[in-house]
Amino acid sequence: MSRIDDPPAAVWHCNMFVGWVVLLVSFTALIRPGLAFAERYWSDREQLIFHAEFFSLTEDQLARELRAEVLDALPK
Repeated sequence: MSRIDDPPAAVWHCNMFVGWVVLLVSFTALIRPGLAFAERYWSDREQLIFHAEFFSLTEDQLARELRAEVLDALPK
């Protein structure tokens, strides 16, 4: 038998859901600045991450050189 003071199961589930949402939003708000900092830190130092137009700085440089060669080879 349940006591009169005990909330129904639906209220308990609703409270748990709201609690998980608050926990998730709080965790995201706390970790996002750290992730943004790490992304900026590594994007300035690492050559094998997304740079601008292509995947890496090396690919960007190669694509620009090849594009310049193709444009030079085209009839004018």
